[in-house]
Amino acid sequence: MADLLVGNGFKDVGYLRQGIVGWGNLLVPKRINPESDNYALYQFNRPGKASCSYLLTCGKEAMVFDPSRNIEAYIGLAAQRDATIVRSFETHRQADYISGGPALAEKTGYAMMAARSDFEGADFPFEAVADNDCFSFTAPGPEIRAPHTPGHTMGSTCYLIGNKYLLSGDTIFINTSGRPDLGGKWEQWARELYLTLMLRLRGLSDD
Repeated sequence: MADLLVGNGFKDVGYLRQGIVGWGNLLVPKRINPESDNYALYQFNRPGKASCSYLLTCGKEAMVFDPSRNIEAYIGLAAQRDATIVRSFETHRQADYISGGPALAEKTGYAMMAARSDFEGADFPFEAVADNDCFSFTAPGPEIRAPHTPGHTMGSTCYLIGNKYLLSGDTIFINTSGRPDLGGKWEQWARELYLTLMLRLRGLSDD
């Protein structure tokens, strides 16, 4: 396309390296917690898919949440912070993109964590996350709690970091909640989503 534009007299022409594949895999990281914290939380925006993933580092360790297949982006940023990825987590089984969790686990040798009800029968290894399981770093840092929040999928799980940041997957968005109809059981899942929003997450502060 760029060649056609140049051939028709256009001067200011550029092109995206790797084309639509490069756009689909692009990840733009941004730190979202204060520099004064003893840990760092980065949000990776994936504009080609309108989705987000996260990298949490503390001391020499890092954890990834909802990784895309561009796993080198997480490995690279962790290395910049002199950290090694020790776990990855899935908030739910995604319907619109393929998770990088299995590839990241194979590359690093560490576990992919996910709710069993969403990943039962998967042809890759994972470790099951149960309701309110807690995870921590070797160095002093934030605790990660995993409340089970079914509704968008039956295995949907949020991750509450340091009782301050909620990585909600598709359970909660800025102005709405996730859709409960993707599994073809909208009535059952809508009820679960209602209970999640009204009861399971009710105790969290508004901020």
